[in-house]
Amino acid sequence: MKSSATETFLLTEALPCKHRDYQGDEALIELGSRYATGHGPVSMQDLMVWSKLSKTQATKALRESRGTVQVRHAGEVYWLAAWQEQVSAEEIEQALRLRLDLPAFDEYLLGYSNKQIIVPDAIRKNVLTANGLSWPWVMEGGVGVASLRAI
Repeated sequence: MKSSATETFLLTEALPCKHRDYQGDEALIELGSRYATGHGPVSMQDLMVWSKLSKTQATKALRESRGTVQVRHAGEVYWLAAWQEQVSAEEIEQALRLRLDLPAFDEYLLGYSNKQIIVPDAIRKNVLTANGLSWPWVMEGGVGVASLRAI
């Protein structure tokens, strides 16, 4: 379906890439690979919460994931895309200077199990409720600094 010159909907059969069905362990490994390379650094718990996989499944998914590396920080193991090891301190500093106005239910907020790292207690109740609702919010320095919730 087109709206002016832009596609608004497209049948998956019409995609220019070949579709592949993953089964069993191969599906777990593909999920672990995509999650870690798209969200990393991520913990085992992050994948379990995000995907609802069991610990056994999440362990297999991440330990056998492709294109990823493991790092240890504060006693916890994390997986991330292998290319992230090449990110310079200058690039990290530049990214941390960004101000991001993020929408409700943003993947940055929902993709990780430990929200305390991302959203401080002072603004948490105005960004994410106990029952799973969220509101637009502002992130600076990799941490939530304000809610955009109309109170």
